[in-house]
Amino acid sequence: MKNEVVNHFIKCIPVGKERPRKGKNGVFYTPRKTIDFEKKIISELLQYKDIIQRVYDKCGRLHIGCFIWFPNEKHPDPDNVLKSVYDAIAKLIERADKHFCGMLTFNCEPHPIEGAGVRVVIYDG
Repeated sequence: MKNEVVNHFIKCIPVGKERPRKGKNGVFYTPRKTIDFEKKIISELLQYKDIIQRVYDKCGRLHIGCFIWFPNEKHPDPDNVLKSVYDAIAKLIERADKHFCGMLTFNCEPHPIEGAGVRVVIYDG
């Protein structure tokens, strides 16, 4: 039985991971919306960094639940939102996300109490 070690709601407009784009000078860059969304996740989960790191080091992987509430029916692909969450957590604990596994649920309307956003749940084991 896996236990929740982190359960945190991030109030935001969920943003999907966008593909890198080629700039005018030929250099590829990550779109600003993606960068800002990942920074928001990192800043919100920073208080749990030691816990997340400890679980990863103990288990060799992270089990992540990602529950998404979009503000309306027009939204990015939920899998791409999950990729942004994975990338943000990987940056937070300075590990590759290849050992992350997760589940994803989403709703095309805001959470009735918390509004639009992402709930990140990390389990031990």
